[in-house]
Amino acid sequence: MDLVLSREIDPWDIDIIDLTNKFLDRIRKLKNLDLRVSGKTILTASILLRMKSEQLMREDEKKEEDDEFFDFWEDIENAEFEIDDIKPPLRRRNVGKMTLPELFEALIDALEEGEKPKRKIIAKLGPQLYQIDEIKADIRKQVEKLYQHLLELKGINGLIYFRDLLEEKTTREVARIFLYILFLYSDKKIDVTQEEMFGDIFIKVL
Repeated sequence: MDLVLSREIDPWDIDIIDLTNKFLDRIRKLKNLDLRVSGKTILTASILLRMKSEQLMREDEKKEEDDEFFDFWEDIENAEFEIDDIKPPLRRRNVGKMTLPELFEALIDALEEGEKPKRKIIAKLGPQLYQIDEIKADIRKQVEKLYQHLLELKGINGLIYFRDLLEEKTTREVARIFLYILFLYSDKKIDVTQEEMFGDIFIKVL
């Protein structure tokens, strides 16, 4: 920028896009980001862009306009910047630990969400057909069905991939099968492990 201000380099000879990309690459490599440096770099690019625009639109007023920019840049160079303290992110309110039954109820509620539109129609035609007790009873049947399936799938070491239990691989199916796994784990019929976060879930029939 000093070369531009001293008129040793024509602003038109500078590729602002290339300059900005190189600056971004440099910023990514820095461990500590200096906001003053980044701010002045952005300011430099904006000044160059405006200088090009003004030169294109007002060739006859170029000298007067450039002098204003030069004075402005000198003021910026000599100015002191103060950066407000960054406030820590808001913490989520701790609502306490959730018991396993409460977790089951929450998951059941999630599974019931998809049935709400259907329930509204049924309510107009007659008594509700989807009661919580019926849902729990059906879940128990599905849990036992899954357990029998696990017994069939287990190999020599008894390990089964959670993903192998999914057919449609939809969010709803993942939530439903995971709920059944929690029931079996609570009943001590299986053991569940995950070596790394977001990694494969292994199921072992006990």
